[in-house]
Amino acid sequence: KKFGVVGGRAWRFLCGVSSLASNILHMQSPGQNNIADEKDYGNTDSTPETLSPHWSVGFTPNIAGSLINLSSPAKRKLFYTSGHTGVIADLSTNEQTFLRGHTNEITAVTSSKDRKFLVTGESGPENVIIVWDLETCSPVQTITDAFGDGVVDLHMCSSSRYIAALSRDKSPQLLAIWDREAKSNEPVAKIEFELEYEFQHCVRFNDDNEWELLTNGGKKITFWSWENSTLTPQNPTNGIDSVKKKSGTMTHSTFVSGSKKVVSATTAGDIVLWDVSMDYEGKSEDREPIKAVRIGQGASLNLIQVCKNYIVTAGDDGAVHFFDFHLKAIAWFEDIKAGGVHSVSFCTFDEAGAEKNSGDSDPKKFQCPNFVVSTNGGKIVEINYKMFKTIHPEKRRGLLLQDGFASDVLCVASHPRKPNVFASGTASGTLKLWNIENRKCIHSLNLGGAISAMEFRPDGRTLVVGVGSGKLQFLLFDESTDKKLNGTELKVEREMKDLSHPISCISFSPCGNYFATGDHGRYVALYRWYHRDERPNKPIEWIYIGRYRSHRKAIVSVSFLPGNWGRESKARRDAKTANATPVLFSVGEDKLLHEYDVVNSSITKGVKLACTTRSDEQSIPTAMLPIGGLKPTLACANDGYQVKLWKGTEKSDEDGNVNKEYQCIRTTLAPQYSGPLNKMIVVPEVVKSGMEIRDSVYVLYSTYAKVVGLIKQPVDGNPIKSSALIAHCGEISSTACTCDGRYVITAGKRDRGVNVWSVNLGALDSSVILGGDPKISFYDLLGGVNGEVVTEMKRYFYLCQLKNQSLYTTDARKITHSIPEEQVINLFRAMGFYMSESECRNLRQEMRESEEITKSKEGAPMVDFDNLVRLYANHRPVRGLTRKEVDSAVQTFVRSKNDGGSSVKREVLLDRLMTHGDSMTEEELVHCLRTLQGEGGECYTELVERLPERLSADDIAEELLGLEPRC
Repeated sequence: KKFGVVGGRAWRFLCGVSSLASNILHMQSPGQNNIADEKDYGNTDSTPETLSPHWSVGFTPNIAGSLINLSSPAKRKLFYTSGHTGVIADLSTNEQTFLRGHTNEITAVTSSKDRKFLVTGESGPENVIIVWDLETCSPVQTITDAFGDGVVDLHMCSSSRYIAALSRDKSPQLLAIWDREAKSNEPVAKIEFELEYEFQHCVRFNDDNEWELLTNGGKKITFWSWENSTLTPQNPTNGIDSVKKKSGTMTHSTFVSGSKKVVSATTAGDIVLWDVSMDYEGKSEDREPIKAVRIGQGASLNLIQVCKNYIVTAGDDGAVHFFDFHLKAIAWFEDIKAGGVHSVSFCTFDEAGAEKNSGDSDPKKFQCPNFVVSTNGGKIVEINYKMFKTIHPEKRRGLLLQDGFASDVLCVASHPRKPNVFASGTASGTLKLWNIENRKCIHSLNLGGAISAMEFRPDGRTLVVGVGSGKLQFLLFDESTDKKLNGTELKVEREMKDLSHPISCISFSPCGNYFATGDHGRYVALYRWYHRDERPNKPIEWIYIGRYRSHRKAIVSVSFLPGNWGRESKARRDAKTANATPVLFSVGEDKLLHEYDVVNSSITKGVKLACTTRSDEQSIPTAMLPIGGLKPTLACANDGYQVKLWKGTEKSDEDGNVNKEYQCIRTTLAPQYSGPLNKMIVVPEVVKSGMEIRDSVYVLYSTYAKVVGLIKQPVDGNPIKSSALIAHCGEISSTACTCDGRYVITAGKRDRGVNVWSVNLGALDSSVILGGDPKISFYDLLGGVNGEVVTEMKRYFYLCQLKNQSLYTTDARKITHSIPEEQVINLFRAMGFYMSESECRNLRQEMRESEEITKSKEGAPMVDFDNLVRLYANHRPVRGLTRKEVDSAVQTFVRSKNDGGSSVKREVLLDRLMTHGDSMTEEELVHCLRTLQGEGGECYTELVERLPERLSADDIAEELLGLEPRC
């Protein structure tokens, strides 16, 4: 209530502290595209989604058992996971089917023995377990909120009726069993582990007895019976260390068919055999560890399972071993050379058994169904059991079915001339070229260091790659006459080592003669395609102009202003911008927006700064999109879920010097899904002739984690004009769009996957049309036309009209249905949005620039109620100010001026409020203190003396500002 009384003055007081805290923190530190051979023109997919999955490259490698062989005599198919999506790959047609229903990473997978059903579980908030029908590839059962933190392991019994799951929760951990045929999604059996019980990460049914199952942790294994829907544990007396010391910890366990035996795999490379022991009367007792057998050099075993008459193991050494039930080695596949194995899955059709029944096989020889393995090197390999007898190691490698990513994917870049080609770079230094049409990797090479950024030159002939700690490699893009691009290669043409920090972004000028980089050292570096050493008698090559440390915090984006933007064709635009002056911008987390003087930058002069603008007061910039054309602007997104448009203006000073500055001409809401925007790209589109490309009125965006989507221009904050989907289960490391706008490419950092999405702009157009009157959307953001907020705004709106014509006049009033700009600011403050002076300036500038707002005869903006609602919905903070943020700002100030205690002198505090940040005059401070103290009439000195000599963070927040005490 005190904030309501004090209004803007109290907020100004607080803004001064917040801005001061922010300041203190800062003190610390060419040609036409020819695509006539394309079969369809542009974004014309029939799918109702704006973005739909087209192709998934790579898979999540470190989930044991996540690869399932679905092959049969009639089909060759595989299932694997890519982040939050299940993928069924048809090896015969090279097509993919996507099982979409999870929002978090899939962490557990199991299938029925006949491969009719598949079960997937995820970890994270609002997690689900989904049962899929593999014939229709559709979900038949969804178990919502099975556990608090999700699933760590799943298993389906041999009859396919029951599903057991272990929770990822640790306080306490849960074991639950569901009946797939039951009408309810409630578990038929459930138990909580005691808090001191070791965390269990593996669960398996007994294929011979579905009323029995096991769970194991690192050192402890438990056998369960549940015939009466009550889980009863049996804990062995001895652990794995009793049969072999230094045996590591258990990873997986499984029952051995046709016996009471159980086998476990360990991180020390041991197989531990559990069996019932006999007492002196010959009676059977509980299972105990009998013996342990070490495999090879003791590499960690990631899984253990039973296939026919064999126990099968696989581990970090990349080998697959077969043993009989007495742990005697029968066969081993040690020459796969594809990385550590995490999944082994056998074909349900037993070719060996068919040979045996036909009389063509010796029963004493090793025989098993063909199988596939997935490795932590991002590879899926098919193995034929007959390879075991092959002499030459090269022929025992198996058939490579998929070659994904061996490490995190850090960046992607689309070719500017070839719509079907894009490149990817990983943390291990592997660069790959991919063909979307053929769904193949067409070239691969390792650059010897983490690839942190990459970008093609506009002509498509050079790919610039940031490698390791600031090294730049220039790769020449050579293409053979093969139209299918199978002959495409990348050759390292040159290497430059002028920088000393990892490169975070690379941007080319439209003409292709300049490019700039931003790095983790907060430097912006400039390069030029020109004569060596800038001497006309020397050959032309890429030369290093210099670098400028223009930011105090991390660089968010570095980008050149495009030559034009909008509906003009790219061919015409290229002709215009070939000799245009390049304009370079950068924005950082220090809230500074810089323009660089590219033309006057040189080797001798270095990189020149043209002008600097403070982009935000409270929020931190997260993305930037330069928009060219006749009226070039900059779109900057921030972590306050807003997008601000900036326009450059030129002003002359008293000496006649022309200075450039940027003004905020519009503030709009950004899509609010899974975090602020961190990338924006204009989506190209193909004209109907199929011969030219132009920029569309759509912008592709991505957030830091999970979400990508489209926004229709102009950006105005209307939520109906944007779409979103969950593209990855975690961080999105990079986003790109093909040069024809047909596909969007996204890279998931941790899930080691790259997804290609088909773009359908018509779906978003339909959504905008069906959304009706765009004005209603802004009312809905505030609770509806008849909501409490809008009703209160109407009252203030009428009051502002009266006040504008004098509250005490006796003259007839003119009903204008609009209010002037200053009354708009007063109304916003009355609604609880206490604007700082910089926010007021931005709002005034927007009202003056907006074509939607009418002007008086004198040219002053007059805002009607519809526009008032739109402005308020776009400008107000999405997140209200929290006590934690207030405490942080005040404590930062107190710490900065600390002279030995946890408080600050009142004179120092008031001085800083009048000289730093959104500074206040003495008159404003007097008014604020008088209102806050609840008494009037005193002068400045008396008001100050009423304050304690020293104020702590709690004093300022609670006693001065009147906030509620912390709990």
